[in-house]
Amino acid sequence: MLNDSLRHMRLVRAALFVAATGACAGAPRRVAVMPAPATREPLRIAVIYPDTADVIQSHDSTFLFGNVGVGRGDAALSINGQPIPVQANGAWIAWLPLPDDTIARFQIVARAGVGAEQREFSPAPHRRCLDRYDEF
Repeated sequence: MLNDSLRHMRLVRAALFVAATGACAGAPRRVAVMPAPATREPLRIAVIYPDTADVIQSHDSTFLFGNVGVGRGDAALSINGQPIPVQANGAWIAWLPLPDDTIARFQIVARAGVGAEQREFSPAPHRRCLDRYDEF
């Protein structure tokens, strides 16, 4: 009787697992891409994340995201010399290495047509994450 109950529970768990993971592996969904806005704002660099008060809890790399103005998909953006793709609506996201020290500085440059903007951005000093080997 106990073995039948255990077998029943294993079958139920297996069925739940298949149902949960099988739903994730369904047919690929089409993702709607936002069209470019009809109007374009002047070129301006805005960093949405991290804020200047946010402490980056990483020790090797982080990401930044922001925009260069609504509808400014024509802009060319670089951060610390690394080219960053800009979406049609002006949004961007970048994965960047952090320096070995605690001060991260990001030199952001945006260019579009004859206009250009430059900004230096520094979030709060990051704290080095401790590995278990660093505790000794």
